[in-house]
Amino acid sequence: MSGPEELHPHPDCLTPRTAALPRDETDRIQARIDCLARNRDRLRSYLAAVRQDSAAS
Repeated sequence: MSGPEELHPHPDCLTPRTAALPRDETDRIQARIDCLARNRDRLRSYLAAVRQDSAAS
């Protein structure tokens, strides 16, 4: 999708099922973003702990 001005079909013509498709895709994308963010945060915590251990040694 290039932008909201290029939506096809026109929003007034959408069925509830068709309208749910972009919402469902948005939910799937958000779930992936949340998973990636959790993994990033865990890796950062791990790296911080490893750096502290090696600095203390």
